[in-house]
Amino acid sequence: MKIGRRDDTVIALGIKNVESKTINFVIQLREVGTPEAEVLFRYQNATQIGVSGSDPYPFSLGPAESEVYPVRIETGTTTGTNTYEVRVVYASEDTTGSCTQPQTGSSATWCLESAPYAQKTFFLTVQ
Repeated sequence: MKIGRRDDTVIALGIKNVESKTINFVIQLREVGTPEAEVLFRYQNATQIGVSGSDPYPFSLGPAESEVYPVRIETGTTTGTNTYEVRVVYASEDTTGSCTQPQTGSSATWCLESAPYAQKTFFLTVQ
């Protein structure tokens, strides 16, 4: 994907639940390696995706449901190509207080599972 300096665009992340039960999950967007360009990702223009502790918690999809999640990409003044990994990670409510890395959401505390539901790597070039 290519984008200009000091620009912004919105991409759509489509997620479909292929399981026979409802899933709770978070979307994580992380840099792979050392970034060359300054890039910021936001969900609904408010939450920074990929910044620890600020990912939106959690999303939920019923069996066979799908949803599109808009993510805004904002660039700074630097140029270069960055590599990113998008991970959809299972989340379960921490009802026992035994979660080793709890994530606080708007309604509860959530544990993130170690195995992702899905993941994808992509390149972003800022020109």
